[in-house]
Amino acid sequence: MRPPASLRGKHLDFLKWMAVQDEIAKEAGVATVQLYAHINGDSWDYVGIAPVATPEQDKKLDEITAKRRRLTLPGHPAARADEPRRTPGRA
Repeated sequence: MRPPASLRGKHLDFLKWMAVQDEIAKEAGVATVQLYAHINGDSWDYVGIAPVATPEQDKKLDEITAKRRRLTLPGHPAARADEPRRTPGRA
């Protein structure tokens, strides 16, 4: 899962977006992403480790994400998810 392009370089907004993704995962009954911060100055700041979801879990995640987009105000992290919610290992 990659964050939306609108969040690149905005660490606090990224972490808020990840919090929303965790809420969606919990609602769908899927394990949340384990987020690790890189503090040694390499070319990346965070890495997330998540289990691979089943096709049924992916469908549930997509349904919840779509529902949240309809219910959020513009500018809210859930509304800015300009890429579909996908877990690692899924196309």
